Amino acid sequence: NLDAKLKAAEQAKQKFEDDNHNKEKQLIELKEYKKHAAETINRHMRQNKKMNDNMLALKLAKFSDDRPVGWTDKMGQLTEDVAEEHKKVVNLESLLHVAKTQIEILKAESKRDKDKLKAYNDGYKESIMVHVDSLVESEKSGATAFTCPECKKIFQNPVTASCGHSFCKACAEKLSECSQCPNKDKRSGGKQKMAFRAFENAVLNQLATKHRFRMQTLMKIV
Repeated sequence: NLDAKLKAAEQAKQKFEDDNHNKEKQLIELKEYKKHAAETINRHMRQNKKMNDNMLALKLAKFSDDRPVGWTDKMGQLTEDVAEEHKKVVNLESLLHVAKTQIEILKAESKRDKDKLKAYNDGYKESIMVHVDSLVESEKSGATAFTCPECKKIFQNPVTASCGHSFCKACAEKLSECSQCPNKDKRSGGKQKMAFRAFENAVLNQLATKHRFRMQTLMKIV
């Protein structure tokens, strides 16, 4: 149940991050378009100024004695060219305004998504931690069954003696008799003590390994 909730939370978080990444990419593309549009507008405006200067020169020539041949045609063509350039500039300025508006919208959406992701993460953590704390307590309450009485750590390669007590293999190799059996001297009844022997416990090893994994996973979350 916890694993499913964690997986769902991670998937939701990844979706938020992917959406935000796409918006950041669109933002970069729009900024590039904005830059290109501004450069194009400046180029057309320079061209427009140049044509206006030429038109002014032709207007002045109208009143002079050395008016150039084809003056009327040149003036008409310049007038049309200036009008056409002006239309291009107006159109580009309109597109630039749209790009600026889209950039502001994307910025607002990106900030909103980041705030939403933070709120989601905070809520997710609070919700999950309630379950995690409960699981940690549950694991700790059963930890004694998986703890070596010698080193006080979770069993590593556990072995079990004939008396029923279990130890880590490394800890058992240091013992000459069971350290957990009470009244060892009285129980021997004066007889010669048997050599301490312990045997591998595959079931306990599997359970202890699972317990260790669960505790490590929960501690990472905590």
